[in-house]
Amino acid sequence: MIRILTILFLCVTFSNVLIAQPGSPPEEAPSDLEITWIEPSSSSGRVPKHERMELGITIPQEQLTRIDKFVSGKPNGLNPYDPAQVDLRVRLTSPSGKKITRFAFYFKRFTHVIEGNGGDLANYRNEYVPIQTIDPFHFRFAPDETGKWRLGIELWVDGKLSTKLKDDVSFTCISGNHKGYLTIGNGESEADRWMYYSETGEPFYAISENLASAGECGYYPSQNKRHLAALDKFIAEGGNFARFELGAQAGLPDWPSHNNYSDKLDEMQAFDRIVDKCEDNGVYFILFRHHVEVMMREEWADIRWQNNPYRKALGLKSVEEYFTTKEAIKWQRNCLRYIYSRWGYSPNMAFFSYSEVDNWYYQMAKDAADDKITAESGVMKNPGKDSEAYAAARLRIWINDHQDYIKKELNEKARFCHTYASVGKMEESNATSFFTLSDIVGLHSYGDMKDINFKRRYDLLEFYWKKYRKPVFIEEMGPERVAMFCCTGIEFHNSVWSTAFMGGFGTGMDWWWDRGVFDFDYQKDLGLIAQFFEGIDVRKGQYSPQKWQDSNVSKRKIENFALVSSNKESAMGWVHNATYYWRNLWDENPCVRNILEGKTSDNQPCYYARDEHGHPFQKYGTPCPWNHVDVYVHENLSGFDKKEFKDKYTDESGSVPIVRHEKGRTPTFEISGLLGAASPKKHWYRVEFFSTHTNELKHMKSLDRVIHTSAGGDLDIEVPNLDSATPDYAYKVVYIGRSTKARMKKKLKNPALN
Repeated sequence: MIRILTILFLCVTFSNVLIAQPGSPPEEAPSDLEITWIEPSSSSGRVPKHERMELGITIPQEQLTRIDKFVSGKPNGLNPYDPAQVDLRVRLTSPSGKKITRFAFYFKRFTHVIEGNGGDLANYRNEYVPIQTIDPFHFRFAPDETGKWRLGIELWVDGKLSTKLKDDVSFTCISGNHKGYLTIGNGESEADRWMYYSETGEPFYAISENLASAGECGYYPSQNKRHLAALDKFIAEGGNFARFELGAQAGLPDWPSHNNYSDKLDEMQAFDRIVDKCEDNGVYFILFRHHVEVMMREEWADIRWQNNPYRKALGLKSVEEYFTTKEAIKWQRNCLRYIYSRWGYSPNMAFFSYSEVDNWYYQMAKDAADDKITAESGVMKNPGKDSEAYAAARLRIWINDHQDYIKKELNEKARFCHTYASVGKMEESNATSFFTLSDIVGLHSYGDMKDINFKRRYDLLEFYWKKYRKPVFIEEMGPERVAMFCCTGIEFHNSVWSTAFMGGFGTGMDWWWDRGVFDFDYQKDLGLIAQFFEGIDVRKGQYSPQKWQDSNVSKRKIENFALVSSNKESAMGWVHNATYYWRNLWDENPCVRNILEGKTSDNQPCYYARDEHGHPFQKYGTPCPWNHVDVYVHENLSGFDKKEFKDKYTDESGSVPIVRHEKGRTPTFEISGLLGAASPKKHWYRVEFFSTHTNELKHMKSLDRVIHTSAGGDLDIEVPNLDSATPDYAYKVVYIGRSTKARMKKKLKNPALN
């Protein structure tokens, strides 16, 4: 980790930092462990609550020599990634007397080197270079109780206790500013749509985005630099919830070797930098595993089943054996232990996830569909329902076993979120659904159609909230035709603003962070949403979502998404001109026109994985195997003349402005579920509109309206101008009181009073 480098030669011994107590280890286990305090570097021996304390540990030279043999591939070595050979246990006692066992992990330091021009491969360096590591094991922990903690360390070698440091040393946990873990309610009220912080009790509204893929070439220095820069942009806009892939091409420890993680120590340090930044800036995250590990997809190059290290080393004949073979499961647990020792201590690692589980078990079912299939075979038969159901049940057992191991052995506070690429009837059953193993429900919904937000995403969120009564959100979304973001950000804008008011625990998470979103600063929409929700207690308000449209999808001009409080006194939402949809911009945006006509050669304004020189990122002198130009070539970008991509305005005029008072009555949109009264004394509300196409959220006071509801509690609100400059607005609805119109008008002296 970068912060560690600054104190590499300034470390002091543990006994100089902590309060040592009288006593010495027993003679049969001499204490020759050397311990160094690393974090927090500014307050040795004192750790703020929920923040990281980190120790460097040096074990006896005899074991270090044997470990060096293993790492360098020599015989008679000692594997530091196998607890049966090297097990460095840390026994902690909390101020309240609670006993906890955690584990140290093998560690090396590297420096990042990026030199030369990426276009000149002969003179280009983009690599990690090892530097001196004086403490080859590290221990990380985030204390959750203030007061004095005691710890002892035991080194077990080849299953036997080799040496230990008794629990006669201590550190002090002090009060801090960390808000604690994300806490989930019991689903009894609408408040539990949203999580809250364990330490402060404040509601957590997620300003969220995928920063998921490390890139096809992994976390090598130039891509890690790019990833961190995007994370900086995200944080600058108030982002507080992200999603990172623990990918085979990046920081996943057990790939390319299932039992030797040494080749990944450099890229794991790169991920350390990302975790550091999240912890320092209050960003919580999901860490997910990817289905490509067991799938036979040519386009995933090296990260597919054919190259799965378990298959190759253990001679696995089928995908199912990956989930059932005793030796494979043992090493999968070892990998989980390493992951949780290195990153799982952190409250900011909110959820561990297996992504798109239907692809995991579907591959298993395909593999079992023909008993002649080998791991290297080509096209396979489609499985029948029985084989797919069996595979899903098999995978569920495997994931449940992993969760039990994590919670019982690694971190009892661990949370999980497992998702589907698409959810079918079988997956909706409580008996087989992976959502029952999840603490939150994440949904994936990609699409380019006009109706994708109003129909598909809204309906998914409501269905799964009502079914499981767990916080739910759109975990992956975005256009299926990536090149759209090279032309316009309106699809991102419409999607994040609409999902913000759908009753999920925050904004939907677009997948294409490294192919459009941050390249063109579309993330600035997240900053406006963060400003809009600042100070709103979504849990106290117990808000429920609703949607409204002025017509069906073909003729729809106005869409409205709103959250209404349970006491019916407040609401907030987003109203937009639905004709301002990417497909309708063909006449004013030449780039969109090129996409529609399939003119890829004339339409390459953005790229995937480009360095600061404009060249494709490289890994160790090898060109990155996939850049964005390749995506243009291989994707079918034409075909958007199909019915599902068009409305009545598409070919006639494209986007159609809505102008107040033009040709008679100004169009209105509706919010329901507020207070209503049939008598002359009405319930009055102020509607405040806010800009969504400016650098800062602005209350557009000239657009405010004061109106009353109908007898049934409906509020008909005149829309502002919705045109190319401002095709949408956010708004807040605030209850004023009950009165006759005359008295309210006199009270407010408001000429805008309806």
